[in-house]
Amino acid sequence: MKWLWNAKQDFAKEMDRVNALEDLNNHANLNGKIFKRKTMDPKRLYGLGYFGISAFTYMTFPHMVLHMGSTLTYAAMIGSSFMGMKKF
Repeated sequence: MKWLWNAKQDFAKEMDRVNALEDLNNHANLNGKIFKRKTMDPKRLYGLGYFGISAFTYMTFPHMVLHMGSTLTYAAMIGSSFMGMKKF
């Protein structure tokens, strides 16, 4: 049993070493881009802003219709949703 346990431990260490080498190789092939990319760049932030405008227009729909009319309100909601999808 002792030899089987030692063989299992050696195999696990070897697999950890191989996985670490594969990770280093993958990161080297990506030229570090996985670490350089920002999660929330300005383009995505503008996309979320457009979605927010669309949601605000939907929440205040009766008030917006009284001020701008139904056609312009629908156009604003559709346009801001489309721009949100395009920018995000």
